[in-house]
Amino acid sequence: MGASLRFNMMHFMPYVHLPENHKDFKTTWVSFPNRFYDPEKGYQLYQTYFEQLVLADRLGFDAIVLNEHHNTVYSMMATPNVIAAALIPQIRNARICVWGVPPNFMMPNRLAEEYAIMDVMSKGRLEVAFPLGTGMEYWSNPVNPVTAREKFRESLKIMLQAWTADGPTTHYGKFYTYRFLNPWPKPYQKPHPPILLGTFNGGLNRVVNYCDGWIPVGFFAKDLPGSIKELGQRAEREGRKGSEFPVSIFGASDNEAELANLQQLGVERAVFVAPSEGKDKILPLLDKYATLVQKFA
Repeated sequence: MGASLRFNMMHFMPYVHLPENHKDFKTTWVSFPNRFYDPEKGYQLYQTYFEQLVLADRLGFDAIVLNEHHNTVYSMMATPNVIAAALIPQIRNARICVWGVPPNFMMPNRLAEEYAIMDVMSKGRLEVAFPLGTGMEYWSNPVNPVTAREKFRESLKIMLQAWTADGPTTHYGKFYTYRFLNPWPKPYQKPHPPILLGTFNGGLNRVVNYCDGWIPVGFFAKDLPGSIKELGQRAEREGRKGSEFPVSIFGASDNEAELANLQQLGVERAVFVAPSEGKDKILPLLDKYATLVQKFA
């Protein structure tokens, strides 16, 4: 048996009050008319989802996880940093994971500042993940996908510089120029909050070069052992250890045998996704998850 398996609760906070004819529309992403959004119902949903995540904290989950999506009923978290800031005073023990804001979608110094503020507010309980963003996000934001990866790398470099170097410093790059990179405040955690990257195997070099953990994306269970081994080999080539890059499985099953297998492989975290259900269904499910939290500790 491997080390203790940590459990996270992730929520997408969907807008569930769809019109009866919603299937007549080609998609509920990007172009689904926002006239169908009712702010009063949205308010009630936020309260419900917040209650569920606060309960997950009370039940012993190691972290709560938030995510970003745009122009969709799938998620009411176009700005997960706002949601995280609202939850920090309510979540007393669990870590706050923002998985996350594509850094190439924002001014990187501004994103570094926002994360530093939340890290201080939570007294060092923030974790962040840097996605490149799905295709739907590029339809919803004026970001050129052709240069997205290059801009992503430069953005991440700026953020790391902002967090780790005493300012003011400078940066002169292809996409950004900073004569005075000097963010206040700096993060509570040193040198910075843990950084995770969700990516296919092709992105493992970015994990090793910039990050502190890996979230496999689009993998088959049978390929996971080989992928974890490959991550360790790439880490060693860079003078680091594979153990420095914990693996988190998004959308983990609550099947005990499957969880035990993940634990045996050395996976550190299993991330459950909260369904968009009412209290009568979500509370028994959270109780079941809480039992697993204790069993695999």
